[in-house]
Amino acid sequence: MTRFVYATLITTALTLTGCNEEHIPHTVQDTAPNAMHTEQPPGTAMTDLETLTGKLVYQPQEGGFLGFITTDGKHYMLRNLDKQYRKNGMKLTVKGKPVTDMATTRQFGVLFTVKEIVNMDASQVSLPSNEM
Repeated sequence: MTRFVYATLITTALTLTGCNEEHIPHTVQDTAPNAMHTEQPPGTAMTDLETLTGKLVYQPQEGGFLGFITTDGKHYMLRNLDKQYRKNGMKLTVKGKPVTDMATTRQFGVLFTVKEIVNMDASQVSLPSNEM
């Protein structure tokens, strides 16, 4: 009988301490503040933007997405691109910055945040083919 009482007390004590949420972080940010996003350093201006020229090309992997392939063959994934430009075959010249503090599941190229559309050419826009 005494063993039963001790076992019950120990089980109750462990259960109550296991339910204590005081030290359990609720989000990833609680354990690693600013791990993914960093503030822009003071003094960086719009003049620090890179210019890319290329074409949006539908990529069938990962459920399908539009990848940006530059004229020199480099691969990018454009962020903040206005919906009117998101078309297979759209030729664009964009200004923006590469994103270095974020990862994606699409293993295609460098993530690039678009700040400005410099030029566009919709003459080769087409529906993506289902061929791989």
